[in-house]
Amino acid sequence: MPGMSCIGEVIARRRVDLRLTQQTVADLAGVARSSVQALECGSGSVKLATVVEVAGVVFNYVDDRPTGWRDPMALTLFGRGNRLRREHFVDAGLRLGVRERATNRMIDSVADPAEAWVDRCVEIGYPDRETDRLAALLRDRIGSLR
Repeated sequence: MPGMSCIGEVIARRRVDLRLTQQTVADLAGVARSSVQALECGSGSVKLATVVEVAGVVFNYVDDRPTGWRDPMALTLFGRGNRLRREHFVDAGLRLGVRERATNRMIDSVADPAEAWVDRCVEIGYPDRETDRLAALLRDRIGSLR
């Protein structure tokens, strides 16, 4: 694919700037580490879908901590914006020494009451289309925490 090495170089530079390993990017993109490596090196054949997924990870990576932030109580969440799932929170908690059961209880204490919010979206006063989209988004986010 022409220009793939240039795209790979940009992706590699961005990944290194974010201090992410190839394996982390691969896990977040749902591809093999060898695919990330092939993309960055411009070698082998890489599917366009793989390029899109990997680029989506490195250019949409969510890390809202200030540079150099080292708060031991802050959760470092490895995931893409709008795609954080229960396992991301559990993993972050485990890295801080929080038991999986405690993290799951915390998530449930937020997700369980949130289910009632879906039916109340109409009370906000948005037009029907936007209300339906908001309700679908809430259902999706709540579902991702299940």
